[in-house]
Amino acid sequence: MGRTILADKRIGQVIDSFGVVDTWVIGLLIGQRSEAKDYAVHLVRTPVIDEGGKDVSKIKKLEHVDEHWVAVHCRQVLCMLPGGLGVLGIFVVAPPDAMKLAHNKLPQVLAAVHKTVHQFHSQTLPIDEISEGILLQICSLTKKLTCRSYDLADSKAGAKPADWKIQNNQETWIQLETKMVFNVDFAIPKEKMSSTLMKQIQNGLMPSYQNLRNAVATIDSSFVDGDALMETYFGGTGGSTKKKGKKQQPTNQEKMKLDVELYTTLLSNANIQGPKVENCCATMSLRGTMSGRAFVHPKMTADTAVKAIKQDILRSIKSRIEMLCEEMLQTEEEQDEHILYEMPVRVFCNLSESTLSFCDYMLQDEGIDDSLERFRDIAGLVGANDESLETDIERVPTEEELFDEPKNSDALLGKFSEKESSARTKAKGLIRLAVGGIVGALAVAVSYMYIGQE
Repeated sequence: MGRTILADKRIGQVIDSFGVVDTWVIGLLIGQRSEAKDYAVHLVRTPVIDEGGKDVSKIKKLEHVDEHWVAVHCRQVLCMLPGGLGVLGIFVVAPPDAMKLAHNKLPQVLAAVHKTVHQFHSQTLPIDEISEGILLQICSLTKKLTCRSYDLADSKAGAKPADWKIQNNQETWIQLETKMVFNVDFAIPKEKMSSTLMKQIQNGLMPSYQNLRNAVATIDSSFVDGDALMETYFGGTGGSTKKKGKKQQPTNQEKMKLDVELYTTLLSNANIQGPKVENCCATMSLRGTMSGRAFVHPKMTADTAVKAIKQDILRSIKSRIEMLCEEMLQTEEEQDEHILYEMPVRVFCNLSESTLSFCDYMLQDEGIDDSLERFRDIAGLVGANDESLETDIERVPTEEELFDEPKNSDALLGKFSEKESSARTKAKGLIRLAVGGIVGALAVAVSYMYIGQE
């Protein structure tokens, strides 16, 4: 027997909502993975491709499904997941004949999805290194479920039966919350100026990413016993240590919340390198505080919980930067020196009949309706409405915070040598990229300063 998947009881309701009899539906299986078993929490239907007004949902040839399109959808969904949750595999709802014809195609789609997940996590932080993908097949006529797992690291390995178990009761999840403070300055070497803005920012933040991965964590103001199960924080019996002042075990309808603090280590004198002279043509800064949220099953270890919250921070930064760069490309034109680009603000939407939530990022010119549309169409939260949204987690910075010269441009430029300082008088202008991930009154900003050539 292959892997065991414990499915939330609400998934049965999601399957019924598709209401297909003679057509097919394909999508992503969302959940949390562990060495022993997987926890499935949601099914996200992949939107159909609009090919010149042709309704692809009416095509019965499932074997013609575009795996690239499903992989693109997978990447979009990954950006909307909090830490700890991921894409376990794919699901298909179809009649028996369509399923039979697509017998060879579906593993190809699963492999494309797995490749997308692997590439995405290689730039953030994977929670696990499990290479198995799940294929859930649902007969649209009888509603019979067939579940298989594939070892996607071995192209010669065949499918193995997986044990799909619907839970009678709603799963309990622990919600982890944190606030991450950033105060980072970095320069762009002249030879890297031809790189895309996305690569420039990502490369500049790489040391900060590594510090975050190595950060020491406290959960509920206590240092982490990595092997302890998370249920010990709420009076459970798992783990090797006892916790003082345990929280009372909530009911399934109540949220189990814990605060996480992340502490990055300082370099010792022995590790501090001497000054390095480098020919640079631009500088950037990232300052402020952004929110982090992750979910873990009570049977997960504290080490896994810490990885989940770190994963969320890295995912969030990556998603915001990508959206910002896309926005800049779309509005690329000659700008004055005080033009401002704001990174999107993070909002959350609760999953119906669950304590879990997904996230989205709203650009400056977007409203609640835009975010709700993405929650419904991309994340499959068909019941999303104003009441299910959390919009007070982050806010955009005030004008005073954005244009605080001593903390942004002057302080930033003051880091240059005298020679470089003379060059800044020839600067083409300052483009401020204000990151909208703000908690409280701290402003997060990326300042992009082009230093004119001598």
